[in-house]
Amino acid sequence: MSLPKHIHDAIYEYFKHMDGWCTEERACEMAERILETKAKIIVDVGVYAGRSTIGMGFAARELRDSTVYGIDPWKVDSAVEGDDVEANARWWRENSNLEHMHQRTMECIWAHRLDQWVTIIRNGSQYVHQLFPVIDFINIDGCHTEIASCRDVELYLPRLRQHHFLSFDDCDWDSTQKALRMVEEQCDLIKVMSGANEARIYRKR
Repeated sequence: MSLPKHIHDAIYEYFKHMDGWCTEERACEMAERILETKAKIIVDVGVYAGRSTIGMGFAARELRDSTVYGIDPWKVDSAVEGDDVEANARWWRENSNLEHMHQRTMECIWAHRLDQWVTIIRNGSQYVHQLFPVIDFINIDGCHTEIASCRDVELYLPRLRQHHFLSFDDCDWDSTQKALRMVEEQCDLIKVMSGANEARIYRKR
């Protein structure tokens, strides 16, 4: 199926005013897959400024009985867990205002009246996976260190329904390659999206 024009246009219009790195193309692709499978339980691991969450929220609202659960602790320590590159850690500590990003995300949810379809969980993904015995769509875009990305795959992929979709961001990072190999043991690659960083859509076998 193709993405309804009003959702496509909303993503391209509102992303102009939002922080974050999720591209319009990727958000539209995720929204289309959510509508295709009529996903009810949608999990977004790694919210940051809310682009992916809002884009998927538009799809959840279209389905009426779906919910996006956005999971993010908005903590510097979580963002740099296991990162031994000092420049990366310094960027998060000196250039990111995570409290502001959390507030902006909530303001976007409220402004677009997505409260009914988007629930934010401010916690580390490793602490809340048990809330989701079954998942219909998942976006893994949290901390990209090897330890954190592998843990997200280990905890959440078993909960994804067979033949449903997983989105994974920053697939061209060295630190995500082990997690991607774990994904590919259970999933087929459906689409690759290029940009500042590579993103992929997989379907679970």
